[in-house]
Amino acid sequence: MRELLLLLLLVLGGIWVFGAGTGKWSETTCPPTKPYTFCILLSSGSSIGSIAFSPDGKLLASASEYERHEAVTIIPIIRLWEVTTGQLVRTFRTFSNQADRVISMAFDPEGKLLTASVSCYSCSAESEIKLWEITTGREIATISTESGDVAFSPEGRLLSASGDAFEGVTIKVWDVVTGQRVRSISLLPTPRGRFLPYYSPDGRLLAAFMCTELPTCDINLWDTSTGKLVRTLSNPQHPPIPWLAAFSPDSKLIATTSCVSNSKDPEDCPLRIGVWELATGRLLRTFTSHDKGWVWGRHNPLPQALAFSPNAGYAASSAKYSTFGAFSTEGETKLLEVATGRVAVTLTGDINGNSGIYSDLLAFSPDGRLLASGESIGGTIALWYVGNLAKK
Repeated sequence: MRELLLLLLLVLGGIWVFGAGTGKWSETTCPPTKPYTFCILLSSGSSIGSIAFSPDGKLLASASEYERHEAVTIIPIIRLWEVTTGQLVRTFRTFSNQADRVISMAFDPEGKLLTASVSCYSCSAESEIKLWEITTGREIATISTESGDVAFSPEGRLLSASGDAFEGVTIKVWDVVTGQRVRSISLLPTPRGRFLPYYSPDGRLLAAFMCTELPTCDINLWDTSTGKLVRTLSNPQHPPIPWLAAFSPDSKLIATTSCVSNSKDPEDCPLRIGVWELATGRLLRTFTSHDKGWVWGRHNPLPQALAFSPNAGYAASSAKYSTFGAFSTEGETKLLEVATGRVAVTLTGDINGNSGIYSDLLAFSPDGRLLASGESIGGTIALWYVGNLAKK
């Protein structure tokens, strides 16, 4: 019945408005201007690896796989989009043939430079970091190093990159002007598990998961300038799932996800978000973000993406579901109030034929009016208008 109703609404070309606390879908030009409507920037069919807004919010960078037709080689392509028009501004295809996935991207604080870290999971070649000038597209530098997260220092003079947590976390720092490496910091104790570290937005902290026995994990926080362990975030009632975390834009909070079942049914394990205060290491609050839902045969939700709004008042969370043991394209993306855990909006629409939308990547624009989402299946990048929440 639900599918027939969706089909009927598509034919009529109308807009489906759900009840309070849910979203709308709409086919519209970019950028969208009506609450909770979206537009499609890209539907390439290639996996989306990373998305990032420029500091002024005028540009959106997206990274996806690009298949060369003359050879069986997949190399990354980075696109720059003008947010106000939805137009493609520039593309970067200067990666070597050994690179196949973008791990992380970052703009410098002034929005003049873009850096990306790429890896080669399908070969033994060393990974690399690229640095470009935004206005000209000129490649400034290529650095051969381990794959990991990248970040600029708050003043923009230094570029930092984290090594792979599987081999042990190492922070390497380069001078952007000279291209010289100025320091290398080994972080101990070494986290267990192949879980990429996360940089805080101000570049001062690095977080990585410590997992003595999966899924029991803590989060270690290190000072990126000294390599010293600042503190460990640990709570047995909310053990973080070791592949998803998000810093607040002011670098004062970090959000994690957990799955702790309170019933005898092993399939009854709703996802919960925990919000931690970095200054004290205290777990401030937890709230349910996704549960099993009403669909028969649907299993536990698997977290996909997590992001804070610029004012840290809301968290965007996305999860997909497995049905009868196989992961499907069905899922959901929600905007939740951080202070109360209340679901403010459930984003819904028809992206790649799926009315239940999940995203592998989420990023708020600096002014909080737009939410960018990236999907690995279908290679779709969408812009959602959430401006009414930004005003609260």
